[in-house]
Amino acid sequence: MREPFYLVDFDGVVCDSRAECMVTGYAAYRELKGEPFEPAFTVDDVPADAAEAFIRFRYLARTAREFMVIWDLIEAGSAIDPDLPLDRQWEIDAARIMRYHELFYATRYRWMERDERSWVAIHALFPGMKEWLVARLAEGRAHLVSSKDSRSILTILRNNGVELPDDLVSGNEGGDKPGHFRRLIEEHPGRELYFIDDNLENLEMAAAQGIAGCLCTWGYTWEGGIEAAKRQGFPTLGLDGLAQLA
Repeated sequence: MREPFYLVDFDGVVCDSRAECMVTGYAAYRELKGEPFEPAFTVDDVPADAAEAFIRFRYLARTAREFMVIWDLIEAGSAIDPDLPLDRQWEIDAARIMRYHELFYATRYRWMERDERSWVAIHALFPGMKEWLVARLAEGRAHLVSSKDSRSILTILRNNGVELPDDLVSGNEGGDKPGHFRRLIEEHPGRELYFIDDNLENLEMAAAQGIAGCLCTWGYTWEGGIEAAKRQGFPTLGLDGLAQLA
């Protein structure tokens, strides 16, 4: 059997960035609503009940712009369905969500430029993932594919002692995941590509292009998503099973 070449999601697989997404996303949301709000860029910026709800339902958002919908639902006091896509729970205005997207990244970069140390510190690599990723990179068998921006990914990894070339990260500025899959298939002919993600919809997109994969259960997922992945025949993997991906 050929050795797999791993396509690896970042948020929810390599890194737990829920706290940063919450703090950045909340500040961007307040600006979107035209409210005077100067973030301290700590978790205390976010009211406790709103913070709890965001962390709980973070997995429903596939991209940063969809955080806006979570905040809308929280602010409206609407019950959030854990099994229903966000676009079926709230009417989304295309121009408004794109404006939020712009504000989110402007806010993130403002934080990074003001105090990169605190921005990096609010992230945590999942146990064992640094060692696993370093080993696969050394073997030439890993490429990060993410809906996060490459600048953020590279900053987090390099500050955690993981050095890698810029071209081993395919982030959102270079297109969406299906586009990255198509390009990587062309760039690695004859290799067995294997995708690791915590989101079933992303695994389905990869499978549609002939890329096998597994659902990691330590990331931004929930019991319903895990069971749905099993029903569709996707393997599921916990951190204690990382050695299987060698």
